[in-house]
Amino acid sequence: MLVYLAGGFSRINASLHTAIDKRLHEGILKDVEVEDAAYVMAEMKNGAKGTLIATKLATGTNDDLYVKIYGENGAIRFCADNPEFIEFYDNTQKAEPFGGDKGFKK
Repeated sequence: MLVYLAGGFSRINASLHTAIDKRLHEGILKDVEVEDAAYVMAEMKNGAKGTLIATKLATGTNDDLYVKIYGENGAIRFCADNPEFIEFYDNTQKAEPFGGDKGFKK
């Protein structure tokens, strides 16, 4: 999805983490062969920089998927829990003491 929205990657730096190296499976303690989290710093071909985090360790999450892209003139954010909406923030709108027209809109 990120490649579609922001273009291809030019550089990445990633770190993988397994928090618990043994887990019970069908009553038998077995070695864990997959990571619990991936942390990525990325640079896109267009020069944009960002971070990606994929984890099963975050408290209060249950396969959540969020995509947030921030730019100089605005931002978009997407949450898979509400896939019918993409929220947009137009930073070119006039600012006023109480926000004016600025703010995320669906």
